[in-house]
Amino acid sequence: MIPAEAHSHHIAVLGKTGAGKTTTVKGLIEQVVAAGDRVCILDPIKSDYWGLTLDRNGKRQGLPFRILGGPYGHVPLHPPAGGALGKLVGEGALRHCIIDMADFDVGEPAAFFVAFARSLFRSVRGCLYLVIEEAHTFAPKERAGFGEESKCIHWTKKLATAGRSKGIRLVVATQRTQELHNAVLGSCETMIVHRMTAPADQKPAVDWLKANTDKTTAADISATLSSLKTGEGWLCSGELQIMSRVRFPRCKTFDNTSTPTGKTGEGPRPKPIATGELEKLLAGAVAEAKANDPKAL
Repeated sequence: MIPAEAHSHHIAVLGKTGAGKTTTVKGLIEQVVAAGDRVCILDPIKSDYWGLTLDRNGKRQGLPFRILGGPYGHVPLHPPAGGALGKLVGEGALRHCIIDMADFDVGEPAAFFVAFARSLFRSVRGCLYLVIEEAHTFAPKERAGFGEESKCIHWTKKLATAGRSKGIRLVVATQRTQELHNAVLGSCETMIVHRMTAPADQKPAVDWLKANTDKTTAADISATLSSLKTGEGWLCSGELQIMSRVRFPRCKTFDNTSTPTGKTGEGPRPKPIATGELEKLLAGAVAEAKANDPKAL
């Protein structure tokens, strides 16, 4: 469990593939939804979060998330609709949503994110937890120099540095810590770090520790990073004076990130939902966006 006092902070969840990072993020999501808060998840690559909609056994309804896009989407997600969706999420019309960009073509996630973040920042009301999975894809440390990359970096940094005062509580997760922009990690008051074996990935986490605790504690934590067991990690907050080695509990919802077994097509999938109101809501938002800014769509 992540202490409730840390929930008001921006949180970074770091760790290599298979170390338990996504399970930890899901556990945090379960906590804040239970507390009555809104959550929006941006998943640009792997469709990792649809399991939240099912119970632990994958047989019954789980949390009331609406999945937009991807192979498990309740409704399709159109790349030009970023601005319209940012407004819906910001104003609370989409209370719990997973925005899955796994089926987007090259360059489309970046353009979607820029429009979404701009609109969200302007329209957000109340408290919103914004989870950005694989955050290095939107805020890379080193630029490749194409598409909307610079704007993506700008808006990720703005959400991290100025979003808290507007009610946005950022949760950034990445398996490539060395590729995440320093300004984003530096804006996170709480860091959860799972197993990391590559020195290049460890370095940003170690630098964060050096800035938030004493040298001895930072060195002690650093020495364990490559040997942490799956599901184990360090919960670190300089502001709250927490530096604890934690075994994070199993999620209450379905673990869809485990290695698939059985025949292709078998296994749990999100339960069907009545999509009429959701489709109408999305259509109305897109129509409004077109009317207000034809060039944007």
